[in-house]
Amino acid sequence: MRRTRHLLSGKALVEMREYKVKPNCIDAYMLETTKTAALRKSLVPLKIFTLPETGGFLNTPSHFYVYESPGQRQQMRAKMAQSKEWVQYLDKVRPMMIEQHSSLFYEAPLTHDVTGESMITGMRADKLKKSGSSPVFEYRRYQLGLGYDAVPKFLKIYEAGVRHKLENVHESTELVSLLYSDTGTINQVIEVWHHGEGLQAMDESR
Repeated sequence: MRRTRHLLSGKALVEMREYKVKPNCIDAYMLETTKTAALRKSLVPLKIFTLPETGGFLNTPSHFYVYESPGQRQQMRAKMAQSKEWVQYLDKVRPMMIEQHSSLFYEAPLTHDVTGESMITGMRADKLKKSGSSPVFEYRRYQLGLGYDAVPKFLKIYEAGVRHKLENVHESTELVSLLYSDTGTINQVIEVWHHGEGLQAMDESR
C-alpha cells in the first residue's frame, strides 16, 4: 500500500506519445515495432500500445508509459538513447514518421478508487477482460475551460457519475484510466476505456 499511495500522490507521470506515420509505411512500421516490443518494455515502462481504427487521425500509433517521477522519466529515456539496439530500430522507423507528439498527464486517483486498480498502480493490458476476438481501446478527450479549478470541478462531477455508468456498461467494458494534463495544453482530460467485445460493446455501453 505504501507504493500505491506514493504513485497516487500526484508525482507519478503518464506519458502519451503519438506518432503520425506515412500511410504507405504503416505496415512496415508496425512490423519493426512489433519485433522490438520486448526491447521497448525492457527500457521504458510501457503500459498500452494501440493503433487507431477510427475516431481521429489514422496511422497514428498511441502509446502510454508510467513513470514514478519526472526524474525517472529523464533517466530512463537517457538510458534508452544509449541502447545500440534501440538506435538501430529508430534508424529504421524514423524515416517512416511524419511527426511525433508527447503529452504528460497525471492520473486521477478516482480511477483506482472506483475500479480497484489503475494504469499507475500496476494495471496491465493482459489483465483486462477479453471476451471477444476484437477488443478495442477507446480514448475520449475533453478540453476543459480556463481556470485553476476547472479540473477539480470536473473530477468531482465525473466521480459522481462514473460509478453509476460502470453499473450499466457492457460486461466486457472497463474503465482503464482518467488522465488530466498540467503541462503543455492544460486542462485536457482523457478517458481510457477497454471494450473486450470491440465496437459492439462500446456501442452498447454508450
